[in-house]
Amino acid sequence: KQWYQRRVRGLSDDSIRALMNAGLLAYYPGRSNYEFSIPNSASLVDGLNKGKTEILRTLRMCSSKEILENDLLLMKLRCKNLGIKYVIYDLIGSQSVSVQITGMGNLIKHKEKN
Repeated sequence: KQWYQRRVRGLSDDSIRALMNAGLLAYYPGRSNYEFSIPNSASLVDGLNKGKTEILRTLRMCSSKEILENDLLLMKLRCKNLGIKYVIYDLIGSQSVSVQITGMGNLIKHKEKN
């Protein structure tokens, strides 16, 4: 019981057991911590990664390595389990692209790795 209380503060033992039984909380003894997990999320993550790769490839193919967000939103992704808007948000959040506000709309720019 003590390791439950030491590792997850603010949660009761019953709450921890319920989260673990639902598959939403996993304990890793080697790492000595808990991690939240989402069951069956592999296809979601795979689709997100494929969408990011596709958009980054499109940006790299542009001569200026930038494209208007409205033009990107018209693009059809090959992987269809996520909308392109979510993929763009993830790219912005991971700082793979930058956004510049223009009179024509948001301009998505590819950030080169140093």
